[in-house]
Amino acid sequence: METPSFLAGRRVAIATMHGKEQAIAPAFEQALGMIPVQATGINTDAFGMFSGEIERRGSVLETAVLKAREGMRLAGAEAGIASEGSYGAHPIYHFIPGGSEVMTYVDDVLGIVVSESLIVEGTNFSHIALKANEEPNEFLKKAGFPDHGVIVRANAPAAGHDPGVIKGVTDPETLKAALREFSAQSSDECARIETDMRAFFNPTRMGEIGRLAEKLAKRLAQSCPTCDAPGFGAVDKIAGLPCEDCGHESTLIRALVYGCTRCAHREERPRPDGLERSSPTYCLSCNP
Repeated sequence: METPSFLAGRRVAIATMHGKEQAIAPAFEQALGMIPVQATGINTDAFGMFSGEIERRGSVLETAVLKAREGMRLAGAEAGIASEGSYGAHPIYHFIPGGSEVMTYVDDVLGIVVSESLIVEGTNFSHIALKANEEPNEFLKKAGFPDHGVIVRANAPAAGHDPGVIKGVTDPETLKAALREFSAQSSDECARIETDMRAFFNPTRMGEIGRLAEKLAKRLAQSCPTCDAPGFGAVDKIAGLPCEDCGHESTLIRALVYGCTRCAHREERPRPDGLERSSPTYCLSCNP
């Protein structure tokens, strides 16, 4: 359906202190005609930090909603956008690094909260521990340094002693000095280098945020066939794709449930990839 006209021309606060507006704003301007505004003075670090000094208190989605609402408050806007990421082992293929990104649109006029997510595979997320006289060149090349920043800290700080952390390092000389400093303050004489996952120090992650913004804007352009609210899209999955050998249910997704975030309208739709049968590998009968 056509873009809901009541989104065009409306102000939407972008809750970020790490430059995400450059990746988020274009999608909402171009696809929806909205007017993105920066939530000046927001401290998104208070909701959790990648470097660990402040732990995230809720889920990724809960945190994104809280950040969006804080951005709305500071910008005096009735709608807001925020994103939140989580990185570590890949959510599915645990032997490779990966992560997930969630982006949420909150609208107090329409009374809706619409979210989209991405599983991220192309990430530079990594870390290494090494002594001051060891060269981190191979690690830095894979991390995309200096275009991508890094974080340096003591690998094993002494009990009761916190030497702190240096973030956003993009200069080789600053990195060398940090390695000397933190290896000297670590009980194993090693400093730890981590990829800086904050968006403005990580162009790879910024690109994923831009992709997710386009995905969310595209969903908001879809109206509910019952109440015309924006954001009609997938809200649930139904497992049980039939096995191609025996016909019994597999663990693969059979269909998606599309729904509205404002009214109770729901409808079942087939898989978007057109797959109608499952390999016996995923069959609960053939391969229990």
